[in-house]
Amino acid sequence: MSLEEKVKSRVLELGADFVGIAPRSRFDGAPEWSRPENLLPNFHSVVAFGIAMNRGALEAWFSKRSRRPQVLLDRWATQEVDRIAFYVSRWLERQGVKSLFVAHNFHYNTFRGRPDFSHKHAAMAAGLGRLGLSSLFVHTQFGAAVHLCSVITEAELAPDPLVSDEDDPCHRCKSCINICPVQAISQERTKSFIMEGREYSHQWVNKLSCAWGCGGLSGHQYQIGNRTVGTWSYNDLPMPDDTYQFSSEFVATDRFTRHPMELAEMVITQGTEYCGNCHKVCVGTKKDTTALLKLHLNSGVVKIPDDPTLLLNLKSANARLEKYPIPDEEVVALFQR
Repeated sequence: MSLEEKVKSRVLELGADFVGIAPRSRFDGAPEWSRPENLLPNFHSVVAFGIAMNRGALEAWFSKRSRRPQVLLDRWATQEVDRIAFYVSRWLERQGVKSLFVAHNFHYNTFRGRPDFSHKHAAMAAGLGRLGLSSLFVHTQFGAAVHLCSVITEAELAPDPLVSDEDDPCHRCKSCINICPVQAISQERTKSFIMEGREYSHQWVNKLSCAWGCGGLSGHQYQIGNRTVGTWSYNDLPMPDDTYQFSSEFVATDRFTRHPMELAEMVITQGTEYCGNCHKVCVGTKKDTTALLKLHLNSGVVKIPDDPTLLLNLKSANARLEKYPIPDEEVVALFQR
């Protein structure tokens, strides 16, 4: 068995749903801030892999039966891909090749406002899928509803072929664009990148709008066609236009304006996830994606509880959450364009 076969077998045995290998040459046109050589200068290969989201949890999410399974799944899947990357990097080191793992992009470098590495570009470079309209990575079988991670190594591993245009898993159905409560994905503006000498493009995403919507500060009620729908948020708060004002308002609003039941849910689930629907609705086939979108359209707006016995003291909730222990200047850096 070749080394690349052993690596792939190891990744799958540890719990990943898919794995591929990318060569150094495919990162020549990657975003400057996320090139593997920034972390391991003499790397030869990147092992990209991931875990697919559970369909049952996604159906519970979009039908508004419960948000908790999906929130917990996302948190634990993040821990799982980090664990797999950690053990695979250690295994490669024991084979005599220098390697390192890069944490899931949940862990941002707050001083730069960006992750240390782009796992979605690595997954595409490893032949696992393409970047879709949403700018998210879309796997050939599981769609965008996946969690990604990577191991960078000096091992010279045989790469997997890139996905062809004929096998592009993005159906251009625009479900990701239509389902966004804050219209963060531009209909007209695009962004491009180079891979193996070829230019690829996807829609541009307004990161500030995305943070506002995914953070649950907006999205309780919005329109898709003639349907009134909503995310799991209880809020529809106006987003500041000024970029430099955004971070301070985001923190203040997040801490002191939320419904107390939301704060209680944050403590219970240890998560603040309210949307990410562009990520979750894309599950592979166009038929399955449409089915999840229909669940969302038919689930309407989440009911805001008003039972006083459910209310949680704001100061107590914030003390337990400790969501923003980092300095203001780091928060500002996180939301820079």
